[in-house]
Amino acid sequence: MAAAIFLIAFVRSSTGTVIVGRFLMFSPFLLTCIYIIMIPYFINSKWIVVTLLLFSLCFSALTYYRYTQVVFDRKNSALANSFNWSNNHVMFNMDPRFVALSNEFLIPAYQMGTWKVNETYFPKEKLETKSKAINLKISNYTQHHLPKDNYFIFQIDAFPSKPILNNAWFVLFKNKSSGKKFISPVKFYKNGILKFLKTGNYLAPSGLFELQTQQMAPGTFEMFLLGDQNFKINKTLEISLAKNSAIMK
Repeated sequence: MAAAIFLIAFVRSSTGTVIVGRFLMFSPFLLTCIYIIMIPYFINSKWIVVTLLLFSLCFSALTYYRYTQVVFDRKNSALANSFNWSNNHVMFNMDPRFVALSNEFLIPAYQMGTWKVNETYFPKEKLETKSKAINLKISNYTQHHLPKDNYFIFQIDAFPSKPILNNAWFVLFKNKSSGKKFISPVKFYKNGILKFLKTGNYLAPSGLFELQTQQMAPGTFEMFLLGDQNFKINKTLEISLAKNSAIMK
């Protein structure tokens, strides 16, 4: 474990999606090293070894349960950001003012090839694949929990298939007049520990997706669900910046 953390933190492969900074890995790296150094002092005591082993197993299992969802969501947000930035120079999970200031440096760096984004995850063929229609129950989560100018969260109450960690899902918004496309990842809830142990399903069949309408042009948007297969959602999204509204019909 110590070797794996050290290699990840030290090398930081530039070909993949970066999920966490190297400095966030140093604390668990040092803790793991201290744990390894202390093992010889406890090796003669059977009960201490067994206790440490049980503690390590429980700690690893609970860490997996608690943080796998976080890493899964961060990866999907990074993929969505890559698409949104390369096509529209926006990022939904960033403050619009930060994005506007960053673009002064990112756009020239991108044009010179100094800075690159992952543009392979959403190939053109995938986005243009014919989609069958689907009815989804979507509610406005923002209205009840987190009202904020130009920032909206919607909740999918019942997902059409069982979500798994190996397959990410995204909501695509296509402006009817301009044809511009924006993508937001679906952030699934996780099941409780008991349900996870009983069913083996880590992710619950419901989740959230978010929008920053300030970074989108006002108008009417068609909605699609992208995953291992594509669906056309039988709803449209109407955005009005003047009224600070995003209404789903």
